[in-house]
Amino acid sequence: MVATTAMGWAGTKPRPIPHPKHDVHVGFITYPANTNALVALVSFGASGIYLSFLLTVIGSIIARRRGRGLARPLHDEYQTTGAERM
Repeated sequence: MVATTAMGWAGTKPRPIPHPKHDVHVGFITYPANTNALVALVSFGASGIYLSFLLTVIGSIIARRRGRGLARPLHDEYQTTGAERM
């Protein structure tokens, strides 16, 4: 079964969404066969979000090891409750 677009352009017949019949190797990335573009896009997006978070954590660990402290100390004197604000 071939996936098709929701509607054609200007009343034309819908065209099938292209996807390769065999695995495509681009460098160290393998695009699997019979996977449409939307699935690949969502997969790469999720991977990108995960990698950006991971690199942020690694960067903060390196910064801490080099001696950079917090922007603001995390002490109880800086945290106020609702009763203290009134």
